[in-house]
Amino acid sequence: MENENILSVYSHPDYPSLARQVDLTEVGFTYDPKNKIVVLEVPVQTLDPDGNTIKEMSKPYFLNATNETKVNQLGQPDPQGEIGEFDFFQALAKSPVVIFDLLKGKVQWADATNRLH
Repeated sequence: MENENILSVYSHPDYPSLARQVDLTEVGFTYDPKNKIVVLEVPVQTLDPDGNTIKEMSKPYFLNATNETKVNQLGQPDPQGEIGEFDFFQALAKSPVVIFDLLKGKVQWADATNRLH
């Protein structure tokens, strides 16, 4: 059975044979309304061929959510979006949502755009 809290991400270009993953339950965030930014701390684990974490190669990546990035109604980056990413996260705090899916989408987007390298 696959753990849906674990998200596999692309391997690092310098180490293509090593798997990497993110445990979504370990992602932290800092909310700064004065500067209008949400910073996600995404801990990326690098694994050896046996699936053990290589601590020296595992590190956090920081993803900033500001209003410079426009998003669609699902929170996915979209240049044609009508709301800034910070405002989107701020609105989420005022309504019940499934944050897991949004967080997973943000990490997948960061991975696809090489922000986890």
